[in-house]
Amino acid sequence: MRFKLTKLIITLFESQFNREINEGTVRFGLLSTLLSDTMKVQEKIEIMEDEYHIPVNDDLRRDVNVMCNLGEGIEEKAIEKTTRKVTEEFVKRMYENHFTLDQIALATGMSIEEAEVIIEREAALV
Repeated sequence: MRFKLTKLIITLFESQFNREINEGTVRFGLLSTLLSDTMKVQEKIEIMEDEYHIPVNDDLRRDVNVMCNLGEGIEEKAIEKTTRKVTEEFVKRMYENHFTLDQIALATGMSIEEAEVIIEREAALV
């Protein structure tokens, strides 16, 4: 995955290296377009074709799509990790405040077994 992303960026920049006027601005603008989180894939492709005169084929479309989805995947993983940490902290605090496993399971929506695993893991760390 990283190789494809790197290859895509290098390919796009290589196509721009021959431009002599505003070379730095062109590269920065292209990179900004590719990494934008406010543009849809089709918008990015149209800008690549219209403003940077980059020929876009099916492989490039697919690679740009993958690159755009990569950011979303990273965000989803970060949300999942944060949610898990917050939930584990919540379980820990409930347990420290003498809530029963049944109450913890009810409040968190997890099974008693899942709550026990979190509590045991936290106890092992102390």
